[in-house]
Amino acid sequence: MDLNLNNLTFVIVTYNSEEVIDNCLKSLPKEASKIIIENSKNIETKIYLEKNYDNIKVFLSENEGMGASSNKGINKSNTQFVFLINPDTVFK
Repeated sequence: MDLNLNNLTFVIVTYNSEEVIDNCLKSLPKEASKIIIENSKNIETKIYLEKNYDNIKVFLSENEGMGASSNKGINKSNTQFVFLINPDTVFK
């Protein structure tokens, strides 16, 4: 087991979280993979995040709840490990 940024993806489930997601993403390592499952289907949020952050993929989704959306993010990851976090999480 080799836990490093090459085999770790941060998965964040959001729903109109524009007010908090920037602080969360800024606190994550730039080189880390990030997957956002945006449950509001807000295309503007997708465009903004993919334009302004490195190593990020944003998927628009129906709001099926936190569990189903987390599973979508995990399934879209291609790394050995996934770290599920909330959009208002900020690492120090």
